[in-house]
Amino acid sequence: MKHLPKLLPALGDAGIGLIVSAVMLGWFAAPHTIWFVLWTIACAYLPDLDGAFHFLTTGKMVADLENGRDHREGLHYPLLWAVLFAALFYFLGASVWLISALVAIMLHFIHDMIGIGWGVWVFAPIDWGSYKLFSKKWVSADVSLTPVVTRYSQAELKEALMTYGEADWVERYFCRLTHVSVVDYSLCILGLALFLFGWF
Repeated sequence: MKHLPKLLPALGDAGIGLIVSAVMLGWFAAPHTIWFVLWTIACAYLPDLDGAFHFLTTGKMVADLENGRDHREGLHYPLLWAVLFAALFYFLGASVWLISALVAIMLHFIHDMIGIGWGVWVFAPIDWGSYKLFSKKWVSADVSLTPVVTRYSQAELKEALMTYGEADWVERYFCRLTHVSVVDYSLCILGLALFLFGWF
């Protein structure tokens, strides 16, 4: 029971998966199956598999604050995912399953650019800057209308992690109502509403 709060940051991505499944099934008039819902939820979490790799190399589940490393160093490269899906569409065609996977993964990245953390390496390997949306610079968790885009160089990202990173970020930002938790919980509530009331 004491580990339950650690699941709270996962609610936003679950909501993204539910929203994507509802929108895609409605748009493509595809049959509503639990397998499709589970597929889109899994795809919404897919980039976070790099957290497992990060844990194996650092012993830290989310961020290695002492060394300025984050789990988003592994699979959080939207440009490379776009190239991969372009190849998949070319060889396999644009099925509702592939389209929903691409949308869920890209929305995961947008979600990671808002709120907690220091953004995503959107243009890697062309540009190794980390981009964040609607957040002031040098703040670990924030939602603000200005600036719209913030960029951290690799050196700045390392400094931000080591200087402003928080080990108890789940309790601080998700165990009470904050800008960050409101965004994540709203995604989850909207996804559940679409799942429960929008389909049947």
